[in-house]
Amino acid sequence: MENRTKKETDWVNYRQLKKGEIIEKDDEVLCERKDGWKTTNESCVGTLVPDPQYTAHRIYRRRIVG
Repeated sequence: MENRTKKETDWVNYRQLKKGEIIEKDDEVLCERKDGWKTTNESCVGTLVPDPQYTAHRIYRRRIVG
């Protein structure tokens, strides 16, 4: 995992969204500030996830249900 994604525990019960997935209301985005993970901005809901392999792009995660 990229060092931008903080620590491994950030991924317990979550999965990283892949390029082209649709962003949902409860998805989280990694903020560049020291705030860490935040619920995605409502204006991003319904848009496509950018390619997370580029450092300029945001990284999204979704809680694993079940």
